Amino acid sequence: MGLGKTLMTISMLAWLACERGIWGPHLIVVPTSVMVNWEMEIKKFAPAFKILTYFGTQKERRLKRTGWSKTNAFHICITSYKLVIQDQAAFRRKKWKYLVLDEAHHIKNFARNGGRRCSTSTRSGGCCSPARRCRTTSWSCGRCCTF
Repeated sequence: MGLGKTLMTISMLAWLACERGIWGPHLIVVPTSVMVNWEMEIKKFAPAFKILTYFGTQKERRLKRTGWSKTNAFHICITSYKLVIQDQAAFRRKKWKYLVLDEAHHIKNFARNGGRRCSTSTRSGGCCSPARRCRTTSWSCGRCCTF
């Protein structure tokens, strides 16, 4: 809706890296349709971040996970709600610094199917827009993001 939530999130992650030394790894979970958008925006506004766009066939995703246990293998992993649920065992093994959820109205299914089991220091949910935010979405987002 053009409120700048993506850019604000990227700015926050860049600030954490530059000012606090928290480079990640951060997990950004988005609808499949905007994965490339997020990757392009991060490359454009915060080119110092190493990005892993996590998608593809099961074999391709397994290959992407081969080196991800190494320190600084990547700073930000961008994936979809569907894939984080499918590969939840792999995502649970990784210690994430921040979890960012784009289009948080998807959170109801995500939390029900294992999203609450990710190991992160901090979680952040971005609802689609103030006009579309409703009580159940806000409750689901809050329930997943804080516990």
